[in-house]
Amino acid sequence: MAQGPLSHAEADPQRDPPQPRVVRAGSRSRSLLCRAHLGLAESWWEGAVFGLDRPREAVAIGRQSVLKALEIEGALGEAYAMLGVYLGVHDFDWGAAERAFRRGLELSPASSDVRTRYALYLLAPNLRLDEAVAELEAALEFDPLSAVVHACLGHCFIYQRNFARATRELHLATELDPSYWMGHLILAGSYAFQGMFDKSIEVCRKVMDAIGPNPMIMGATACVHGIMGEPRRAEELRLRLIESSRTSCVPPLAVAWIYLGLGDLDTCLDWLEKAVEERDPLIVEFQPKPLYDAFRPHPRFQALLSAMHLVKSNP
Repeated sequence: MAQGPLSHAEADPQRDPPQPRVVRAGSRSRSLLCRAHLGLAESWWEGAVFGLDRPREAVAIGRQSVLKALEIEGALGEAYAMLGVYLGVHDFDWGAAERAFRRGLELSPASSDVRTRYALYLLAPNLRLDEAVAELEAALEFDPLSAVVHACLGHCFIYQRNFARATRELHLATELDPSYWMGHLILAGSYAFQGMFDKSIEVCRKVMDAIGPNPMIMGATACVHGIMGEPRRAEELRLRLIESSRTSCVPPLAVAWIYLGLGDLDTCLDWLEKAVEERDPLIVEFQPKPLYDAFRPHPRFQALLSAMHLVKSNP
């Protein structure tokens, strides 16, 4: 009996992306089933990114979903890109992730999703920032009106400390899709990194008014309040997060940001370590993001980078 790539005794999907299998019958139904599993993988990933699902559970389930998609149909570039995301963030196997992303680009060179994920979840965490910007600019050639890609490009400009250009891209992203709240959150961060704290708080408040008390927005807002010397407001948001954690998911990074803003670096590091243990998707920002500059010489932060198999150097 012919075997798929996951059932073959010598195959190792952890390090070697599955090879395309031959589909002889029911190709349309197989394609639909493959897309369904890919959709599940993307949905679980987004739930973890946006603070809606517990990261470790979501990432583990999503990883199995994308492997199932590739077992069914091994010639879908978007599925290889999602495999690359999971191999990087779940397994910290950046070499295998790179091979998966490159296979995805071979199969779907015009996919803005493939290029965007390659930039954010492989190139940026490994401080290949010029390459990340180039991939996102290429993605915009195929999808010039994508608010998501413009926001991701703005995020990479933040990584490069090019805040003026980042702000321009993020303004464009929020104009293209005012409902894309993650773009607003990144814009608030860009303002904060430039010392424009009032503008940062204003953006965060508008987003909370629009979508409700999302833990990521609350953590970011509290962080800025702490940096502004308003610990009471930061503490109020921290207590709200603790209360909400009794009934819903609160990502460790949302709490870590509050302690960072309050200047409690040791407690912040406790929560950063929990974020790595939980496989919070946004741990990929540890290397490039200026938010974490104060931690770079700290042995515990260096240990986190080692645990994630990332090179230890300044962006």
